Amino acid sequence: MTASLRRWWASEHRALFLDVVLAVSLGIVSIFVHTRVADAEGTAVQAGPVALLVAQSLALVFRRRWPMTVYSIVGITTVAYAWLGYPEAGGFAVLVAIYTVAAHVPLPEAIVAAGIYVVGMTLSLIGFSRDTGLPLDVLLADFLVNLLALVLAWTVGVTIRTRRAYVASLEARAELLEREREDNARLAVALERGRIAREMHDVVAHNVSVVVVQAAAAERLLETDPERARQAMRDVATTGRQALTEMRRLLGVLRDDAASDDLGPQPGVAELRALADTVEDAGLQVELSVQGDERPLPASAALSVYRIVQEALTNSLRHAGPARARVILRYLPDALEVQVSDNGSGGWAAPADHGGHGLIGMRERVALFGGELTAGPRPEGGYAVVARIPTGGSGA
Repeated sequence: MTASLRRWWASEHRALFLDVVLAVSLGIVSIFVHTRVADAEGTAVQAGPVALLVAQSLALVFRRRWPMTVYSIVGITTVAYAWLGYPEAGGFAVLVAIYTVAAHVPLPEAIVAAGIYVVGMTLSLIGFSRDTGLPLDVLLADFLVNLLALVLAWTVGVTIRTRRAYVASLEARAELLEREREDNARLAVALERGRIAREMHDVVAHNVSVVVVQAAAAERLLETDPERARQAMRDVATTGRQALTEMRRLLGVLRDDAASDDLGPQPGVAELRALADTVEDAGLQVELSVQGDERPLPASAALSVYRIVQEALTNSLRHAGPARARVILRYLPDALEVQVSDNGSGGWAAPADHGGHGLIGMRERVALFGGELTAGPRPEGGYAVVARIPTGGSGA
């Protein structure tokens, strides 16, 4: 099946095609039954009953679009067919019509349609018995059989309609939950970016304050101690360049206007040992090691390293169960690699429910520096987070 044919089959044309096949098939079967009965009775096939059978069958082509109208046409032609004294051959079309009504219209209308069917069925039996002179018990048996077929077709239709409504509600709920999940993810990213921006705002403000103090000191020492004044100006240049770097990063982060509530000094790499001790006191053993030649980091990078380790250890503490965690700081020539792993039995791919927002926050912090982050279960068991933060091959 080609792609165009598959698209056509998946569209509304498929339903119309199936209804045409159904209508033609029922028309052929009804006319065949009518012809066989007429031959058995030794009567000629007349155009009137054949026209009624064709009309009721062709109406089924539009049963999905206008179910009540089609049902009325089929019902009227069936009653007319039986009332004129012809042998019954159009019952299949009526059952399809009543099923369609029950499956596509509201329940009150479906109940009314079923009642109309019972009345029409009664009239049909009366008309048919008028010429045949069948006894009452035979008519009653036919009535019960037709009634049973009605109940079956109507029940199937109502069941299908109820199931469709249930599936539609599930799909709508799933779509709503998906939108909520995406909205929550976007909100988490926005909140984390706001938090990072506020932290970096404090770092930049600190650097600018240092520049002001050093410039003032250089001015006082310019005449009495020129060498110290030159050193102070060199410090001003270094701190200014660092402040500019932090400012560029700050401008790349969406930040709300709320001021930071944390007015204390921001943590960095030096505070990781204290962080590990705090986590150990909470029940998770932590091994901290440093590889490579340590060097100063920009304040924003040191803060991000601390937050990443803090988030990873917190999630290990929550989800890993009884376990040991290992934190490795690996100083590479042009980057700092942070690896946090545990040997627990649980994973924690879902975001945490506290301020860091789990993996979302980690990815945002690493992306701020153009770095990379990977997280997932380890082959030997447990979970690992590896963040690589470029440092440009230089210190602060």
